[in-house]
Amino acid sequence: MVYDIPVKYAGGAVFVRFRNLQIVHSDDYFAVMDAVRPLLERDDFKGCTVGFYINIITLPQGHTLRLNYLSVDVPETIRVIEQFVNDGGTLEIVQVEHPNRSKPIDEYDDGADRIELDFKTFLDAYTRICLEMIASYGRDETRQLVGAYFLNDYVRGIRPERVIQDAFLQHSTSFRDLVDKRRFWNDMIRPHHPQRDVGAHFVANFLCVKEPPVYVQQTIDQMLNAP
Repeated sequence: MVYDIPVKYAGGAVFVRFRNLQIVHSDDYFAVMDAVRPLLERDDFKGCTVGFYINIITLPQGHTLRLNYLSVDVPETIRVIEQFVNDGGTLEIVQVEHPNRSKPIDEYDDGADRIELDFKTFLDAYTRICLEMIASYGRDETRQLVGAYFLNDYVRGIRPERVIQDAFLQHSTSFRDLVDKRRFWNDMIRPHHPQRDVGAHFVANFLCVKEPPVYVQQTIDQMLNAP
């Protein structure tokens, strides 16, 4: 279920790639994503990790996939991730950003800020939905669909329901199960608070497609207010 992140969670991240192999283009990034996918489907990972989101990021060691996790049991989340990487033998963790694993989860309030919690629930939602789109509709097809929407339709103030929703309904169970689908699209259209980019920026980063060349508040307001 998406849009269901609790207030009491701790956020952390691991940066992964194939052993001794830098990510040099999008094919490498998606190959690492495919290698990480079984971790996200494990029951022990789901049991301690209530949300996650993925993006490509550049470190001094080169491009890596950053798996951001929202945990309700930090030691267990870390254990499951490390065990998965070590047992698989093909991936390596090049950097970590773990919270204090000795601190009780009740002492964390990462979701106390409602604006930040809403932002994190969107990051989790689009990651799960886009992973399903890639698996069912196809990686290139999903990228072409969303990338064309950003460059051709978003910039003209056309809401995504008119262009890409049918494919999402057909290929993503998580999207079909959403009670408030307009909220998801609004979260992609709008900025998430003054220090954050527009939601489309994060979706574009995840899919490695070009984002809209410019975000015009008037156009954003037009889409948010459209029926």
